[in-house]
Amino acid sequence: MHVTDAPAQTVTLSDLVPGDGLTRTGGGWRADGTKVTFTADAPLDAGWYRFRLVIRSKDRFTIHKRAEITFAGDDAGKPVAKDALAWNRSLTESFLIDLPRPTRRISLTLVHADGEFTLDRFAVKRVNGKLLGLTAVTEKLRLLAAYNCLRPVLWRGGGMLLRGKFKEFGKKVLKGLTDSRVMRVGAYKANEVDASWWRRHALPVDEAEKVRAAVDAMPTPPPVAVLLTVEPKKFDQARAAAHSVRRQIYPHWELLLACAGPAWLHPHLSLIVGSDPRVKVSLVDEDDGLALAVARAIADTECDRLLVLPQGVELAEHALFHLVNELRTSEDTEAVSARVYDAEASAVHGEDTNRGAVWLTRTRHLGDEVPTERTPAAVAGWATDAVDPADRRSLDTVLAYPVEECPFVTRARVGQPPEVKGARLMIAGDLRGITGWDHVTYAILRGLPSAGVELRQHPIAHIRADLIPPKHLPPLGKRKKGDKVLAVSPPFIAHRFDPDRDTALFTMWETDRLTTSDVKKLNACGLVIVPSKWQIDCFRSSGVHVPMAVAPLGFDQLVYHADGSFPEVCTFGTAGALVAGGLRKNAQRMIDLFRRAFPTQADVRLRVKTSPSSPLVEMYDDPRIDLVRAVLPHKQLADWYRSLTAYVNGSFGEGFGLHLIEAMACGRPLITANYSGLTAFFDPTVGYDIDHTLVPVENEIYTGGGPSRATTPSWRGCGRCTRTETKRGGWAS
Repeated sequence: MHVTDAPAQTVTLSDLVPGDGLTRTGGGWRADGTKVTFTADAPLDAGWYRFRLVIRSKDRFTIHKRAEITFAGDDAGKPVAKDALAWNRSLTESFLIDLPRPTRRISLTLVHADGEFTLDRFAVKRVNGKLLGLTAVTEKLRLLAAYNCLRPVLWRGGGMLLRGKFKEFGKKVLKGLTDSRVMRVGAYKANEVDASWWRRHALPVDEAEKVRAAVDAMPTPPPVAVLLTVEPKKFDQARAAAHSVRRQIYPHWELLLACAGPAWLHPHLSLIVGSDPRVKVSLVDEDDGLALAVARAIADTECDRLLVLPQGVELAEHALFHLVNELRTSEDTEAVSARVYDAEASAVHGEDTNRGAVWLTRTRHLGDEVPTERTPAAVAGWATDAVDPADRRSLDTVLAYPVEECPFVTRARVGQPPEVKGARLMIAGDLRGITGWDHVTYAILRGLPSAGVELRQHPIAHIRADLIPPKHLPPLGKRKKGDKVLAVSPPFIAHRFDPDRDTALFTMWETDRLTTSDVKKLNACGLVIVPSKWQIDCFRSSGVHVPMAVAPLGFDQLVYHADGSFPEVCTFGTAGALVAGGLRKNAQRMIDLFRRAFPTQADVRLRVKTSPSSPLVEMYDDPRIDLVRAVLPHKQLADWYRSLTAYVNGSFGEGFGLHLIEAMACGRPLITANYSGLTAFFDPTVGYDIDHTLVPVENEIYTGGGPSRATTPSWRGCGRCTRTETKRGGWAS
């Protein structure tokens, strides 16, 4: 392409210039390196472009390849835009991308595409307004239909048009172009399952980055098949094991699900990990037996190496990397094992036994008879019976865990757990997802048994079995007279558990007053536990007269801690699950205040983190604002805190404030009003106290007595909450 200063409208395949390690062949290209790059000098104006890419591999179909597309600007800093795509055999991708500022160069980097491939299409073309609008509407409607919210959104959109809000309507529609690339439809409880897994297993971030770098540097990564035999009545265990494969840092795998059962199980098997071309399902009739399902699964893979994964075992996220790395350094090895953590013995088994290990072997070594007992010991024997002991290797590292274990918690425990269980306690708390209340219930279920308490589940409590290791799932009980109950609930629904003098209620609230009915519910208890002294004062003022105690919420010091780093650019951050329209956490208000405080400054940033179910916030196409709309693993969440200069709390009130104390634990000061439950750990000597006023609260979310004030969005209750402001040019102090 002849390079000029005039902006281009299109970039095509002929404009790409091959870099080192790329050789043209008769039918395409050959890559002789692990990482190769095509580049094109492309002066493109800011705006929307259609990107199309078609690649077909000619060999190494089981290798998981990656294509990285980077749009670079004039400077050597952050790219204007970047995307990454993955494929095994072929990749056909087309999407619209928004370039917020002009570009000078486009690069296409291929990782692990060694061998021959064809690059059939590479095109970047500017999109005109009519096509952009039509595509945006189409994508928006597809997402709305998938998430069952088509009717209310169309109603609101029609209202905008009738009121003449055409610009706002256009921005909302254009969000469909980016949302369709971010929001994944159809994964089976993916967010909750991932959150549950990360609670149990956590590889330190620096170790994970080292493993990723080592994987990318592998010149010839061998593909691995993982065989998981699924018992129809134990889908929860199978799902946990399968998701541990999906999360592997080493991406060159196939997951073979083998099952003998009725035909209606097939869609359930397919949805265990959502849509992934690397997952293959082999389902046969129950009368034909599991051996036939396994035989068909193995016949369907091109991988010579196969890891046999017992259904009740999860792999650590770096397990496949270490097993494969051992094979690469010991080419004569026929089978290599990884140890399974043995919590009962508080140790791991030695190399002289197959018990407590998962094995990576060759497909030809598997026997024809699948063991009827699928324990780790039985499966390990089946995987290695045909392998000469001299050709086996065992790693010292523990790389697998029983599904019911919590190795991270075990490592963090101080001292030995009690040998004799104490009194029985009924737990009345819900665990439905990953909210703050779910966090409290989970911590109790995980911690109290190690203190000698035998827990039973209250019949009204809703605890999802797939969100907690089976070992910590208490048996369901029927409450009898005199049974002690620990309830976890906000005040307004505490009556669900019929509190009485044998009930201790752990609760909190965000305003300084309770309704009369809520006070009555608390006074029925024998003990009320709250996370802060401020909460006791508020409850006493509202009329709660039963005994009360303070039990602050905690944070994991092994995860949330300072590492001495700070961002080069001043970066503010705020976070929250924006339930009920985000009235209390105020993420949108923080964005608006940030833009008012820093209307033109380029050397400042704002990072906003919300949950996937939170409503979208308006970022005004401001390149200084970054939105993370996801459930982050604990280690990544700690990294997110450390990417900030300061954490800005915009909420109107906090019962305690987990985000706030975690940010402080990571060495980040708070910018907040010195009010509500956060005063349990914050005062102006350890952060920046913002001037605030107390305002009555009353809205459609919370109801209560007292006057309402229309000058500020507020939080339900009959008491008061805070309102904070900023001054132009900076955050108020």
